[in-house]
Amino acid sequence: MTVTKYQLLRKQRSEEKLLQSGLIVNPSFPVLPSEADIQARSAQDVAKRALALYNLLGVIFYEEPEKIVQWTIDEGLWDSLSPREQEIFSIPTSGKDAGEKSWALKALRSNILTWRVEALWILLWCLGKVDYLGLPQEKIDGSEIREFMPALGESVHAFVTQAKLRPLSEILDQIDIHYRVYWAMSEAEEEGKELLIHLDSFILYERLHALSWFAGFEEEWDD
Repeated sequence: MTVTKYQLLRKQRSEEKLLQSGLIVNPSFPVLPSEADIQARSAQDVAKRALALYNLLGVIFYEEPEKIVQWTIDEGLWDSLSPREQEIFSIPTSGKDAGEKSWALKALRSNILTWRVEALWILLWCLGKVDYLGLPQEKIDGSEIREFMPALGESVHAFVTQAKLRPLSEILDQIDIHYRVYWAMSEAEEEGKELLIHLDSFILYERLHALSWFAGFEEEWDD
């Protein structure tokens, strides 16, 4: 495969940013596929996935999760949920008694799924709703997300149909950087060395999961 000058420039920019942050780089780390080779998701698909994650967190944390479930169904978003998400959304309306349903949802609050807020954040960045995206260091405050999302009961039509993505080149820059950060963290861990800056592996994983899904590296969200 021929590597274009744009791919090499992206690699150079990523390496410079990592070095400025005190992270090691691997000069032989492969370049990211070019824009022409990326099977990127549409803006509408990204918007629906953002809504699915937002509502997932609502089902887990909101005091009346059945309202989130009904809103999801009413807005035609049920088919946008992954199989695992559909299982969770089915809990509030299942035939279990109230105590069982409450216990099942509370148990999810200590589950790794709650870190999906980081995946949601980066999808909102891809949609241009979040302006700044730094390195994966500090978990975001989930309450900040409300201002970017439709309120419970509102139509999501405009949020989906009017969604627009950042330029693909900007998103690929972030994918490239995050994969190189992953290499740096893995290398440091393997060699038993401490990084010069704090990085959070859970945040990094969620971001990479969302970015890989966006770029078509993963066919399904639950992969």
